[in-house]
Amino acid sequence: MRFVRRALRRALVRAGYRVARIPPQEMVPPGALAAQGIEATGSHFPVLAAAVARTAGQGPVLELGMGDYSTPMLHLLCHDRLLVSADNSARWVARYEAFRSPRHELHVVEDWDRFALLEARHWAVAFVDCSPVVRRVELVERLQGHARFIVVHDTETEPDQVAATVYAFEGAFARFRFRTDYRVFKPFTTILSDESPFELTAAEAVE
Repeated sequence: MRFVRRALRRALVRAGYRVARIPPQEMVPPGALAAQGIEATGSHFPVLAAAVARTAGQGPVLELGMGDYSTPMLHLLCHDRLLVSADNSARWVARYEAFRSPRHELHVVEDWDRFALLEARHWAVAFVDCSPVVRRVELVERLQGHARFIVVHDTETEPDQVAATVYAFEGAFARFRFRTDYRVFKPFTTILSDESPFELTAAEAVE
């Protein structure tokens, strides 16, 4: 093999190509990822994808609040299962009209209180990232008992974060048997369940 590499290198040099050795890529420690920066609206992306992957074949997926990160990703990952996406903005739903199919339902929700489909099924994963943001707590409470994993975006709970008081997440989250916080990127994402814990890998668990 070494002889072949040398012969190939000589042939390339004769042909006028410059041959250089590429140094091995240095692995970035997980703790440095947050410092590298990621757009805030996509900070939930890794853990939401993991939740869907870990529940493959276990039921439908619900998306409350559509977006340029979650909706296309879920559409791809849920190609073989039902995905229900809902948003209170007709503009956002229209943005992904091309995704509509028997396996991907799209719903415009004028009033979250009347979105009965939320309790109509048992969801493998329910993603809560809707507007108005103050309604997220109520939707999380309604989903309890109707989903294996509830993935909630924007769950900053530090004392100086407005979300801790405005969203009142902590009171709702305390009612669940299992809670996992994904803190690699801000804003944080929380995974709730009464059925099974969502265990993070060593890289995912960086705080």
